Amino acid sequence: MVRYIMEANVLSSAFRVGPRCATYPCEPVDEVDRPAGVVPHHLPGTNPFLLEFPANYEIPPEPAQGGAETMYPEYKSKMAAMKSLARPAKRASFN
Repeated sequence: MVRYIMEANVLSSAFRVGPRCATYPCEPVDEVDRPAGVVPHHLPGTNPFLLEFPANYEIPPEPAQGGAETMYPEYKSKMAAMKSLARPAKRASFN
């Protein structure tokens, strides 16, 4: 599901570079060994990781997708009517 900006976009100047801020030189590097032109992606409806976060925290998937409505306290009453996902079984760790 694609989410768009639902409310006003508030701009802040808190992250502007100040006169005494030290910057560091950036250099481009190849961090991943992948053929040229290959872009990792999931087509709409095929992302297997969308349910991972809500299942780990045992919350419904709808609020985990976000949106302006989910940040208000009144949304908790809607969440109470939604079905939560069960936490997946823990994998065995090999140390």
